[in-house]
Amino acid sequence: MRHVADGARAGCWIMDMPSDNDGQGDEAKIIVRSNGTVTYVGKDIAYQLWKFGLLGADFGYTPFETRPDATILWSTSAAAGAPDHPPFGSAREVYNVIDVRQAYPQRVVAQGLRALGHGPEADRSIHFAYGMVTLSPRARAPWATPSRRGPTPAPSRCRGGAATA
Repeated sequence: MRHVADGARAGCWIMDMPSDNDGQGDEAKIIVRSNGTVTYVGKDIAYQLWKFGLLGADFGYTPFETRPDATILWSTSAAAGAPDHPPFGSAREVYNVIDVRQAYPQRVVAQGLRALGHGPEADRSIHFAYGMVTLSPRARAPWATPSRRGPTPAPSRCRGGAATA
């Protein structure tokens, strides 16, 4: 990652992306805009660093709910939170379950970890991609609810690996 001193991207923090098999890459991704705004992918890189315990900062945590089996569900907090919270953000491997259409942004996140000197963690950042399925009106019929108002939307055409039943 590098800070740009002049030109159209002056003041930005950017990261060069190597080309990949599907022709995406070979460009500089803006991580922080010249006005200081962190881009979406910049936030994703920071979140991935947190998941591995590499961010150098943490949230406060407060109990959200206690389940019938006495398990406590925790919530992040802007305040200091409970001092006795369990450890969070120290994963050995991270599985990001995200739509297949996010494959390139996920590669950018992994490259961000590499650019910051965290290659092993980048290698243990797994994008578990799922595809989208669109059902025809006939296939959707068994799940129709009486509370639904208005016409049933027509299924979209197949795009990006989506299937129509």
